[in-house]
Amino acid sequence: MGKYTEILEAIKNGESINDKVQLSNYFLSVLEKIKDDLYPDERADITDLAYEELKTLPELIDNAENYKQKCTLFDYENALLGFITLATAYVGELPQEKLDLVKTVVDIVKRESFLENAVDDLFEKEEITAADMQDLINTVSDISDTYQRGMLYNGLLEYKDRIEKMSDEAWKMMSDYISSELDSYLSRGKELNEDEIGALEVACDVSKYFINDSIAAKLSKAMKLGYGNVNYYALSTLVESKYDVSAEAVDAIAHDLEYACLAYSKLEECGKEDLFPDECSDPIYLAKSDMVHWLTYPTELGKQPDEIEFLGQVKAKKELYFIFRFKSDSDTIGEELKNEWLIGWSSKDGGTFSNFDLYEDYEKRTVEKTVKHIKRKLIG
Repeated sequence: MGKYTEILEAIKNGESINDKVQLSNYFLSVLEKIKDDLYPDERADITDLAYEELKTLPELIDNAENYKQKCTLFDYENALLGFITLATAYVGELPQEKLDLVKTVVDIVKRESFLENAVDDLFEKEEITAADMQDLINTVSDISDTYQRGMLYNGLLEYKDRIEKMSDEAWKMMSDYISSELDSYLSRGKELNEDEIGALEVACDVSKYFINDSIAAKLSKAMKLGYGNVNYYALSTLVESKYDVSAEAVDAIAHDLEYACLAYSKLEECGKEDLFPDECSDPIYLAKSDMVHWLTYPTELGKQPDEIEFLGQVKAKKELYFIFRFKSDSDTIGEELKNEWLIGWSSKDGGTFSNFDLYEDYEKRTVEKTVKHIKRKLIG
């Protein structure tokens, strides 16, 4: 049995494409470190798996229900090509049939991701004219899939440093397009689905590069819809662009535990922290918000914890840490951890973390002693 058989079998037999992608990206990071030390049989095992999985992608892409699913398959293709690149000693040793397979899959992904390619091509130009912008707007306007349309905003964010290439007319055309898209989202109000909320979030973020009074007014309206992610990016764009934000809107996001810490940091960065309600400016509350926001990442709980309690604070490594315990029934954690008290901590300078250790394994006779024990054993 080869050294990497177990992980390769896990990738091949993953229950979902998301599982395959997650495992593949992990193994890809490992391969980047050990690629020069692979034995020939290990290289063969890795590339064989990659080619077998690549064969399945054309049909999977063709049968995908929506563009979001296709993007996950594109991520898998990227990881598999990484396997081949890192595990193949010499490109010249590849047989023609395998080269043809790679080309076939690459061509399919390129054809499917035509909007992303159009954005890439646009920003490769020395100057972006009104005609160029019209071509791009025509391309995205023909797309009905909300998630795919949102790729335009992602592309604009990726190339934000090249927006200055746009002529004044081209810039205005994109500003007008974003404004009309905001109107479309606002007209749906609280009926937006998950993909539409995600697209609106990114639209609010990219709006800072195309801001005008009309867009600013629409961002203020978007903050009344009640979506935390939209509220944060709308607020961020408005305060960075020196537009006013209503006290009501700030109060709402301040009491949203998932986004309060981010909103306070943004207001503080812009010298507007006095807008934040006093009761939400407490360091413990902001640390709890930071902990909750971190836990909502897909790689962690993927949602807010069901319960969270502050235990105490300690100083370690010249930094102040706020220690919490929380419970969750998230599917991202093992059955033995579900609905049990778990340990996490938050610090202002990026030290927020949880390894989902059981609280009971570190509990002492008093909370104070428990906190000190957690510091010594988990934080250092």
